Amino acid sequence: MVFLLAAAAVAASAATAAPADNAAPLREVVYKVSYTHHQSLNIGTYGGYASGADNVGGANGGAPVSQRADVSDEGTITVDVMAEANNALGIKLTESWRQHPRAQIFQGEIAPDGSLNFGSQPISEASIELLPFFGPLVTSGNTLDVGVKWTANADNPAVAVTSNYEVKSIDADGVTIQETKTIKVKGTVGMDSTISGSVVYLAPKLVPISGKIVRHSSKEGASDSNTDEMIIDFSRTSDTLDPAH
Repeated sequence: MVFLLAAAAVAASAATAAPADNAAPLREVVYKVSYTHHQSLNIGTYGGYASGADNVGGANGGAPVSQRADVSDEGTITVDVMAEANNALGIKLTESWRQHPRAQIFQGEIAPDGSLNFGSQPISEASIELLPFFGPLVTSGNTLDVGVKWTANADNPAVAVTSNYEVKSIDADGVTIQETKTIKVKGTVGMDSTISGSVVYLAPKLVPISGKIVRHSSKEGASDSNTDEMIIDFSRTSDTLDPAH
């Protein structure tokens, strides 16, 4: 469910640079990625009595139900830059996961402001988080100095997304950027989310080096609560424009 909301935000961007179908990539960057996904659903019933049911009583109408699920996986994400125009990138994205080793290939675009356009294609949350960092990040003459902050907003019929960034430190490995993001759903489908994390960004090469992102999502009803957490880690393993890294 949360993925559908993320996908809706990704699909909201306007077209920018179109990837060429059979051309060699201008750049290829490969990442090692992993995630852990926690889900929890708690349902309670109150009042009344259900005749014949083993788990109910006259006082509360039923015993609470709790369901939990944990899933982890690891794999690789390959970002092929197929086209570039005015800081907009046409992308071929390849994902391969240990539990689903058959590679999936997606075509899409990254706008200069970092917004994504992959339509309804089911790209992973890991890709959704790392791809926006393939760009200049800060525009209008600003520089990536410690303490610099900026905000990006995205709004479409499904969700409203506000992303805040702050440069926390700079060293030989790159610029460490703190990200905080809120996702507000519109309507009754889906869950509101908060995302926080840290990404190391190599500004001269316009590329994210590594990152850890944590997403918390929740939804409360009259007699139930649903929580969902995703922890994502990624690190660059190769880059054709930075072979000596």
